[in-house]
Amino acid sequence: MKAWRSIALAGVAAVVCGCGGSDKLPREVRSALEDAETFQLYSLEPLAGLEAPMAEFHGWKVLGKTVITDTATRDQFITALRKGSVATDEAMANCFNPRHGIRVTSAGVTTDLVICFECLWVEVYRAGDRVGGFATKPYSEAVFDEVLIAAGVPLAKKAK
Repeated sequence: MKAWRSIALAGVAAVVCGCGGSDKLPREVRSALEDAETFQLYSLEPLAGLEAPMAEFHGWKVLGKTVITDTATRDQFITALRKGSVATDEAMANCFNPRHGIRVTSAGVTTDLVICFECLWVEVYRAGDRVGGFATKPYSEAVFDEVLIAAGVPLAKKAK
């Protein structure tokens, strides 16, 4: 748990001091995350995406999930996503193999993030409809994995 705290604190420092440029996290996504009444973190199986029923998580099989109630942990996810969204000029892989997801509910509206750190892309869904996406960096993945592991949620195998 100390490792993800260190990563998150470094992200907070970068955001506060302005180091590393301004993040590209869409305002609507940031607001949904910051104002979330419920906050769930998902572990997804990317290889089962085409076979999984749409009722899973936007077409991806759910390996497990955990509810995040701790405000500090929620803030660490927001910081990781903000830090990860800074650079959007890097080439993205030609894939979409999401292994992580976030579902938040704020003011009765559900916002989902389907996250592929392999191809550096996040798909955004609001009230069940895809409304856009944004680029991310892979180093945020460690924050997500640490919390899932601590909650006993299995992780999908990583690409080789």
